[in-house]
Amino acid sequence: MCMRVCLKILLSVSCLSFGLPAFSEPGRFVVFFTDKDNNAYTLDAPEAFLSRKSIERRLRQGLSVDESDLPVTDVYVDAFAEAGCRVLCKSKWLNAVLLESEDVDVEELAAGFPFVSSVSYVGTGTALNHRTPEYDNAFLDSPTDDVYGALAGTLEIISADYLHSKGFWGEGMTIAVLDDGFLNADLVNAGWGGNILGTKDFVNPENDDVYRMGQGHGMKVLSCMASNADYVIKGVAPEAGYWLLRSEDDKEEPAEMYYMAAAIEFADSVGCDVINASLGYTAFDMPFPSLTYDDLDGTSDVSEVAGMAVDKGMVMVASAGNEGNKSWHYITVPADAANVLAAGALSRGSYDDIASYSSRGPTSDGRVKPDVLAPGTVQVLTAAGRIVSGSGTSFASPLVAGSVACLWQAFPKTPAADVVRLLRETASDSGMPDYDGGYGTADFRKAFDVMKAGTGGVSNCEIGYFIDGGMICLSCDGAEENILSVYSLAGVCLLSSDTGCADVSSLPRGVYLLHIDMGKSVIVRKIII
Repeated sequence: MCMRVCLKILLSVSCLSFGLPAFSEPGRFVVFFTDKDNNAYTLDAPEAFLSRKSIERRLRQGLSVDESDLPVTDVYVDAFAEAGCRVLCKSKWLNAVLLESEDVDVEELAAGFPFVSSVSYVGTGTALNHRTPEYDNAFLDSPTDDVYGALAGTLEIISADYLHSKGFWGEGMTIAVLDDGFLNADLVNAGWGGNILGTKDFVNPENDDVYRMGQGHGMKVLSCMASNADYVIKGVAPEAGYWLLRSEDDKEEPAEMYYMAAAIEFADSVGCDVINASLGYTAFDMPFPSLTYDDLDGTSDVSEVAGMAVDKGMVMVASAGNEGNKSWHYITVPADAANVLAAGALSRGSYDDIASYSSRGPTSDGRVKPDVLAPGTVQVLTAAGRIVSGSGTSFASPLVAGSVACLWQAFPKTPAADVVRLLRETASDSGMPDYDGGYGTADFRKAFDVMKAGTGGVSNCEIGYFIDGGMICLSCDGAEENILSVYSLAGVCLLSSDTGCADVSSLPRGVYLLHIDMGKSVIVRKIII
């Protein structure tokens, strides 16, 4: 811990040596705290700071809520807000807050607070740059004879179509998409409207319209997963739910890494299962020092947070970067994190040849990266409502992330860490991984078959349930053949049903035991109502 704090102090000194901005101009600072004392929240009541879906995800995987999950202490943050700083976002896993100041000397202010461990200058002020490009939904006028439409032939390279043939399209799974905004995604009629669960801007928290932000990159990334226009463009996970999170600014500054960290933690708190980040960091605008190859060891702040996602029961996929044929050459942060699936890109139409631009490994501490490969040249939807060809690991990443959601839908009890491990072990070059293409092309058919062999199949009621409108229902074939019962933690049966669904609206909110009597066996699961 001392080493970590000292490292942050050194980073602070390094950044500040380039010169603090004049305080007549806004600047952005990350402030790290020493502890979480005087906290308004407790581990005994996680429902106060985590959604029911987030808690259930942990319970399903046998994961506990720990001190890292506690929010940052409010009184520490309030001390800066009361002094005139604008609070942008917080990171409970880093125990830090990102602030903006126009006329407050944040470093001097922090020096008077014993609960502050370090301060770093990470960004200049940023303005809201709303955009309203024209759109015409012209893509709807170009149907094909293949249900996948513009993505025909793409998904079969990683066998995502095999998951679909088994009936798994991402239903019940939640994916967080971190990007620069989602320009016109509310206007382009791609069939995903009902699957957008919410939006949030971490760059400018007062902004409530991520649909008018960015350069259209997030729109293209989203279309790879969420598009649901049969015979026109059908993405890899069209039945999943999506949170659209803006964590990218128009500027290249270290602050972006902290926007991303906050977005990852938010995705956890609202119950996301999978995170896609088609983003990466290496070079920053002056006066901020850029990263070096030595920084690619998975210990940067954002890589630490990204790597913790799996500890909270999520799978995070990040683009490896498009630096393979440039001077940098290597992957970008946070793809260097050990538990993050770094997605490299295949050449156009290839099943095994890595694209020249796809960033290479290894990490600076010698680990294999990227992890898996997926198509990098993909037909995507633009903010203007047109289908165009896009290339980059930015599109390989959502293909992997969406496929993970479909695979995990079939085997929801599988721990996130096992999903990551299995995808490496079933990729095309798993026996001989290298620093160019990692473990090779992702193979979701093989991953499915291995998981099925290990669990005895997926057609049984232990694979899932859902709670909606006061009803709890089993989400599997033949659910009505099983007896569903809800017990208190003390072992008292509160209600029972043999229809596959039961009305739990009369039960107080809390933790219960769900018993599923399948005849030859009884499965017991903890649930949150």
